[in-house]
Amino acid sequence: MKVLGLVGSARRLGNTEILVKEALAGAQEAGASVAMVRLTDLHILPCDGCMSCVFSRRPCRLGDDVPWLFERMLEADGLVVGAPTYVLGPAGVIKMILDRYLMLGHLVEELGRRGRRGAAISVSGLRGWNPFGASLLNVFLLAMQAPPVGWLEAYAPGPGEVLLEEGLVERAHALGRLVATGPPPDPSALQPEGGARPEQCTPGVGEEGRAATVGRENPRERTRSPLTDEGVFACPFCGSPVLRVGRGEVECPVCSSRALLGAEGVGEFRPPGPLGHRWDPVPAREHIEGWVMGTRDRYLACRDAIRPLRERYRQLEGWWISPPPTGSDST
Repeated sequence: MKVLGLVGSARRLGNTEILVKEALAGAQEAGASVAMVRLTDLHILPCDGCMSCVFSRRPCRLGDDVPWLFERMLEADGLVVGAPTYVLGPAGVIKMILDRYLMLGHLVEELGRRGRRGAAISVSGLRGWNPFGASLLNVFLLAMQAPPVGWLEAYAPGPGEVLLEEGLVERAHALGRLVATGPPPDPSALQPEGGARPEQCTPGVGEEGRAATVGRENPRERTRSPLTDEGVFACPFCGSPVLRVGRGEVECPVCSSRALLGAEGVGEFRPPGPLGHRWDPVPAREHIEGWVMGTRDRYLACRDAIRPLRERYRQLEGWWISPPPTGSDST
């Protein structure tokens, strides 16, 4: 069992690094080999949307460290990703890497059958100002086919203040152990006739954190009660506190799971289809192969009609502005 820790913070021995290290210590205690990458030390370029990694399965042409990072992530059986929240959600390096997700698009079903698992650790200064921290880190894990066995939210603004919060370090340690020992998803659950569900495992959780349960489940049968934090409902599959409300139903916009909405509140969440939510292996593969790859032929069919319509905007080039060259005297 290999567990890789991903630290999305540039601060040495900051709260994020401390909690990720503690989770890795828990995984190592449970018998896993561990390693760690500081994401902010890597050279990461923004995706330019060329789509060659999808349409032609070519290596990314950007020439940065993301292919190396993905190789390390693919070698791992478990991922622990942690990041600070600066403005309502994880630091931007998480999104920069997530935007390159399609590089792994052709592997999602294979990865899903490997039984990988993950955990997310979100750190912010003030409760109530971190609505998307855990859920977007969970999207990172779901996209990488390492479904979260749990997630932790910590509130400590100063570097190292997490060490003063009673029970928080212990919960991070237990979360890491769970990544190393928790039951992986059952590959047979991806087949039309999945087996029965064994007992689920739940990491410790208190006021400073919250966690979901993940076990070997048939997606057709999988249901979970919504988590509550100070009376707020959240999706129990991905942790999203944002729910799309319709007539008699709510939908999670992050993972597409749904629950009935009645006079007594939100009911149990369940995936929208027999093969799971949008990040489960088969729906993820069908989205990439059925929709994303299909956009090429749709575009080529209407490219001649688009070309003359773009000409007007080709003339509007005089509006661009740029900063002065680095090191020049702007005065």
